[in-house]
Amino acid sequence: MKFLYLVYILFFPVLLFADTQNVTDSVSEKLTLAKSYYQENLPMFSAEILLNIKKNNPNDTDVIFMEQVITTLNDLGKFVLKENDGQEAISVFQLSLQLNPNQSDVLLMLGKAYENQNQEVDAIKAYEASLAISPNERVQLQLSQIARRYFQRGYEAYNKGKDFNQAISHFTKCINLDPKFVEGYYWLGLSFKSNKNNDHARLYLKKTLVLFPSHTGAKNALINLN
Repeated sequence: MKFLYLVYILFFPVLLFADTQNVTDSVSEKLTLAKSYYQENLPMFSAEILLNIKKNNPNDTDVIFMEQVITTLNDLGKFVLKENDGQEAISVFQLSLQLNPNQSDVLLMLGKAYENQNQEVDAIKAYEASLAISPNERVQLQLSQIARRYFQRGYEAYNKGKDFNQAISHFTKCINLDPKFVEGYYWLGLSFKSNKNNDHARLYLKKTLVLFPSHTGAKNALINLN
């Protein structure tokens, strides 16, 4: 699988240039070439040719064949991600999404591939794009897991480093990703309080109580502010 990917990266531009010299004006011949690559188990080559057709001759796109290629790309991406090769999976999923951007499940898998490569910001963008297409509990779960990592970073910044600005940044990201994360609001309030910003501290402590009215820590912190 990795060998095929290296072939794609290293030799595809040369192969495509050579194969299309005599067919650049013929969509039917481009499709024939794309299907030939597909039969040879080189779906990424096929996808690049289909992208060329989609860009230059959108009305001549073979939709049924394109869906076959997309399905194969997605299966390939899942396989290489399962093999823990996140970077290759990213390339495959991105190619699939160029053919059809409205694939919520593929954006979810792309986000997981980014996480595999520790590219957290890109993962968040992929998950949020997935949610924009179709609300999905699986996607929200991934965002909630990242939110918890931001919470842990904020907690460490607050308690170990006494870096309240950094803590505010992390806790803010936490609640943006998971608006129901009660402790994120509470510790964000405490961070603002420690940073001498009582107005913002009061705001987030009150939001804590909206989500969890019996939160003793938030109640006590508000009393100390007043």
